[in-house]
Amino acid sequence: MPLTKPKIAFKIILCDAAQADPSTGKMHMLGAGWTMMGTPTSPHAVAIMVQVPWDRANEKLPVRIELLDGDGKSVEIPGDGGSQPIHGEAELEVGRPPGVAHGSLLSAVFALNVAPLPLALGRYEWRASVAGDTAAESFQVVVRQTG
Repeated sequence: MPLTKPKIAFKIILCDAAQADPSTGKMHMLGAGWTMMGTPTSPHAVAIMVQVPWDRANEKLPVRIELLDGDGKSVEIPGDGGSQPIHGEAELEVGRPPGVAHGSLLSAVFALNVAPLPLALGRYEWRASVAGDTAAESFQVVVRQTG
């Protein structure tokens, strides 16, 4: 039976800090995997780890990430000229190294480091799309514990 054609797959990981290394396809993270934080939020990062099929190498893949509230609406913060949605856009492109077997998955990474945000208590979600496919990771803003 022939192998099925692999699709682009990716996951989102919330962490305290992240640095993507596109040359190796590795993501360096600190404090990864949290689901709750206080407000204003601490600086944090959204790490996106992508597995690109061999036949999609050397192709520019659009990436979009945005912060949504519990109702699925874009979170906006005050900015020049009015409120601005919190989002980022980029393109990923993975080269195919010589000798890589047909059908292999190639790693690509993207990190969005985020400054503290004055979010109200409630549930939020970082939603990302890579080449049209979407994934999300949610978190809760809770009362910050003192002492």
